[in-house]
Amino acid sequence: VNVWQRCKKRDRTHENEAKNLSFTWAGVHMIFALEGHLNVWYWDVVLFYRRALYAFIFVFVRVGIAQQSLFGVLTVVFLLVHVVTQPYDSRIANYTETLSYAILLFVSMLNFPSVFVATNTLELTASSRQFLQDLVYAQSILASSGI
Repeated sequence: VNVWQRCKKRDRTHENEAKNLSFTWAGVHMIFALEGHLNVWYWDVVLFYRRALYAFIFVFVRVGIAQQSLFGVLTVVFLLVHVVTQPYDSRIANYTETLSYAILLFVSMLNFPSVFVATNTLELTASSRQFLQDLVYAQSILASSGI
């Protein structure tokens, strides 16, 4: 066997080994399934505007009830738009995003009592302080649950 044939054979052997060693990470398939294909062409634009409006509210609206109210109303609007349009082909993707909006709305509602106390400078009693600490604990559980 000449040198040229041995080199070709060695190259084919390395290619086969590389094919056998390559694998697809299973998480990529899950991310693709959750992301889904869009049913509507404009949904990425809607998501961009949502992020921009959230940023606008938290940068330019004074901290307080007005800021929390605008955030809550905006979240409800985007939740309703999402539920009506069902922008993804995948039911799992639509369900996941709906759940995300619902959790975001719930956490926003949990912020109202602490914002009300902070903006109105009400006297904190032991029971109200405990109540606010419980709300912070509930928010941290929701935030760290990975839902």
